[in-house]
Amino acid sequence: MAVMEKGAFLVIIALLGMAHTIEHFGIEDQMIGDLHTKVLWNTKTGEYVQIITDLGGRVEDLVLMHKHHKKLRSVLLTHNKNSTEIKENAWWKNAILLPYANRINGGKYTFYNGSYQLPINDVTNNNAMHGFLENKTMKVEDQSIDKDAAFIKLSYQFDGKDPGYPFHPYVQLSYMLSDEGFDIHIEVTNMDPTEPMLFYVGWHPYFKCPVYKSVITFDRQCNKWAHVLLNNHAIPTGVTESFTGFNGGTVIGGTLNNPTHYDDAYKAINNPDVIKCSPAVLKTTLYDPDADETVALYQDNFPIVQVFTGIVGATGEQAVAIEPMSAMTDSFNNHDSLEILSGGETWTGIFGVHLG
Repeated sequence: MAVMEKGAFLVIIALLGMAHTIEHFGIEDQMIGDLHTKVLWNTKTGEYVQIITDLGGRVEDLVLMHKHHKKLRSVLLTHNKNSTEIKENAWWKNAILLPYANRINGGKYTFYNGSYQLPINDVTNNNAMHGFLENKTMKVEDQSIDKDAAFIKLSYQFDGKDPGYPFHPYVQLSYMLSDEGFDIHIEVTNMDPTEPMLFYVGWHPYFKCPVYKSVITFDRQCNKWAHVLLNNHAIPTGVTESFTGFNGGTVIGGTLNNPTHYDDAYKAINNPDVIKCSPAVLKTTLYDPDADETVALYQDNFPIVQVFTGIVGATGEQAVAIEPMSAMTDSFNNHDSLEILSGGETWTGIFGVHLG
């Protein structure tokens, strides 16, 4: 009997130890109005990310801890738990953009001799913008916690009925909160066994900062950068120019209420002078001098960065959008980095946010 009691005690201790280890991270279901969300928690640090499963897996809130001074930072603009504003999302805050990011010229494109018309939602420029995933209800495929991270996987199967996009991508979004920060892994598979499909993907995060005196730094370890010139409808002209800005030496500029206006795309170009380097992985940093904190955006298989400061003038919110894109604006027409998948083929990409 004594042996059995000792054995049972050891089992209990082991289970308690496992529970204590797993307790480092957690996953919670929360509602914002009638919207379902998943919250990934680091219960040790207080860090968390809130994801709206009803609206395309949008990241509604992200709080991370600075690695050195151990202070929590609210990293992204939110809608302050206002479900009406979350649904409207007039400025595409923190949305996953798919099957196209940024603009498609006039909403028109051709693909394998088919001509298509996407709905115009950038009325000012007469363009289609940012895709259809934003308002889709995602399926929770998997979720787990362990001593290292909280993880969930969401999915959505496009049915070919979205106007101007008769294709069938199966999208899987995997979110992970760990001691290192927050990451999203994206997989897109063409589920049509006989027909190819086209797509590209982006993310539209707004990083909180005093915009005019903050500093953006592009990753030049492996790459040079090209600034993409646009026409008067915000569509690439096909011409780029060498870009040496966002080098860590200058602030964004302008004034508190009118920072220097950017709504510009930049393309990373492999630097042939650098060897033994991974040019696909980019790191863009944003330094907030008021908090003396640096936010780092990592992206793998996303060669384009869009920078947008216009929300300050539009809403008064102090934030800059730094957007990873897997292909160029209007790539349905210019084909710059556009993904075309055969039946059953899968594309993957990763981006993430870490606090220095």
